[in-house]
Amino acid sequence: MPTGITSLLGLGLKYCIQMPRPTNKLSKTTDRLKNDIRRIYHFKYNPPENAGEITYIPELYLSADWQAPVCPDPQVEKALNSFVSSVANERGRYQQLKPSNLTPSHWKLIEKYKSNDQFIIIEADKNLGGCILLQDTYISRGISKHLSNRDVYQPLSKHEATVRHKKLRNKVESFTNK
Repeated sequence: MPTGITSLLGLGLKYCIQMPRPTNKLSKTTDRLKNDIRRIYHFKYNPPENAGEITYIPELYLSADWQAPVCPDPQVEKALNSFVSSVANERGRYQQLKPSNLTPSHWKLIEKYKSNDQFIIIEADKNLGGCILLQDTYISRGISKHLSNRDVYQPLSKHEATVRHKKLRNKVESFTNK
């Protein structure tokens, strides 16, 4: 068992981690706001040309990475920049580091095992809290205790499994091609 994991699991699986900083990014939010306002301005003063009969609204079908051009009206850009700077100033007044409710060693453990596929953390039986298992052990127990139970599951022959797999694949393809 990894060193220090018992103290981390002792907190419980429903323990709420308090982050030292907010996780939202102000720059992403303000960039999106600027792009939205510029897009609205652009299509208000530059409506799409009517080339025959259009049965859809072309403005709704822009690619996600399309950036609206800067507004030709300097008042709009000035108001946007003023708003963004005042929000940043106000946010800075209230954004202070909060102490995390995890120790530095807990944070290191979380970072180390967050993307580790060797271990899996699960809820123990009889409300005993969390426990850590090797993933291979977890999979072999799942197969031996659950999937091999013939009262619940019946084994398929290779031919029957192949036929069912093809039917399912055809259903998925017909659904996704609609």
